Amino acid sequence: NTIHRYSLFLKLLFSNDKNYLLSAKKYAKWLLNNQSKGFAGISWGYPFDWLSPLLIPKNTPSAVVTSIVGDGFYSLYKATGDIDYLEICNQISIFFTTSLNETQASIKSNTNKHTNNHTNKHTTNNSDT
Repeated sequence: NTIHRYSLFLKLLFSNDKNYLLSAKKYAKWLLNNQSKGFAGISWGYPFDWLSPLLIPKNTPSAVVTSIVGDGFYSLYKATGDIDYLEICNQISIFFTTSLNETQASIKSNTNKHTNNHTNKHTTNNSDT
């Protein structure tokens, strides 16, 4: 899970042990390879569906998850001085400023489809009796 990897990532990052820093970079690479797709910038979501007032499909970008992971990338930038990590933070800010509302709209759309499919199946089942 992304948040668990992030917590390990921070523990590794703030150690002065070079092996831990190598592990932190490995987790950062994993996070980049497992980001949410289809939105401007870079973002992450939960690896499972979850029900809020709306059904939120797995991997739907989350402001909470993305901001926590972004903090990790910024910390990695500060620890290494590697400008690539700062560019990832820039891409995260692009997600927040351009795609976050699109994420909310897609959640509503997916929830309506799920609700309509459930209602149609229920209606179909009732008409058969």
